[in-house]
This record gives sequence, C-alpha cells and structure tokens, in this order.
Amino acid sequence: MVINREHALRRARANLMEALMEKDFTIVNGVNTIEDLVKIINMMFERLEEWIKLFEPNFKSKSIEISCKTIVEEDIFKKNKEMSEKDKTQLLNIAKQIINLIELKNSIEKYLNEITLEMAPNISYLIGPELTAKLIASSGGIKKMGLMPASTIQVIGAEKALFKHLKSGSSPPKHGLIFQFAAVGKAPKKKRGKIARTVSSKIVIAARADAFTKNFIAKELKEEMDKKIKKILSS
Repeated sequence: MVINREHALRRARANLMEALMEKDFTIVNGVNTIEDLVKIINMMFERLEEWIKLFEPNFKSKSIEISCKTIVEEDIFKKNKEMSEKDKTQLLNIAKQIINLIELKNSIEKYLNEITLEMAPNISYLIGPELTAKLIASSGGIKKMGLMPASTIQVIGAEKALFKHLKSGSSPPKHGLIFQFAAVGKAPKKKRGKIARTVSSKIVIAARADAFTKNFIAKELKEEMDKKIKKILSS
C-alpha cells in the first residue's frame, strides 16, 4: 500500500491542531469553572456567616476555608443552648459543602496549571501558569492570542474600561489581567503603564512561540523583560 506523503502530513497537522484546540477548550472551560466556583463559594459563605450570627453574634470569620474548617472541626455550636440540633446540623452541613467546593476548586486549579504548562511553556515561564490560563481563556485560545498585537494583550480583561474610554473619552486602561503579574501590580503607579507594555510585548512573542514554532525561548525573553523592568524602575 502506497502512502501519499503530502496527505499524511496534512492529516498529521490537522490532528495536531485538533489536539491543540481541545486543550484550548479545556483551559477556557477550566478557567470559567474556577471563576464560577469562587462566586458560589463566596456567596454560600456569606449566607452561612449571616445565619451563624443569628445564634453567635460574636462570630468572626478569617479566610473562608479556615472559618469553615473551624466550624466543622471545633463544632463551635456545641455550647449554644438556644440552637436546635436541626439548626446545628444544617449549618455544619453547609460548612462541609463549602470545604468540598474549595477542595474541588484547588483540584481543578492544579490540573489546569499542568495543562497550561504543557501547552504554553513559554508564557507560563514568563508570568506563571495561572495567569497564562486566564489570558488564553480571555483570548479565545492560544492561536488567537499569538495573532494579537501586544497592545491588545496588555488590556485583556479591561474591556469595560476600554468601552467606557471609547464611549465617553475617559482615560484608556493601561492594563487588564496582567495587573495580576507582580511586576505590574506592585509597580509604582506612574511606571505601571511602561512596565505593562514591556510585559505584554514579551508575552506576545512567547505566545507566538507556543502557538506556532514550539521553540522554548522563554529564558531569554524573561532575562530581557526583567532587565527592562529594572531599568524602568530605576529611571
């Protein structure tokens, strides 16, 4: 049987793109699921806190996870004689379910980080897999992200502010999701825009490498990025 080499290559490329698209959708769905879980967890804990304070007015919450574990493990209602057993049972059950949801969120985050590191090693090396996943999801996929100009990547996640700028003439946003990158978010306000542009310019190069060439160039990019950021901060 004679195998047409050109046909085989086309088929291989098609299979590769299909596999990449599947991972794209995995990242998009993973990020969206995590965002939904965060909203649900926050909403459930807010209700739980209000309910608890009906019986324990002095209840003070810490982080959601610590508070729920304290409620369950220390059984904070055991000395409250005004509460019925039914009330105690329901409040404990809600706290347990919140803990379960947090564990689910953590599990998905770990899985998503692994997928992102595999699919986008260059971007992940520059800014971390968590932020990389958010940018890929907001861009609609790694290939689309690789085709974007740096100026677009810089404001991904700031669409509302950008729309307001276009509609009313207010100041344009200097950054979107990349504000979560420490070098941008912790920078002095006056220098944040320049640093955001520097980071975005390196992200787009990394995205093109991850989407098209598959070459790992992130070490050099990071060295260049860090050097330029240091120069901006010292100027």
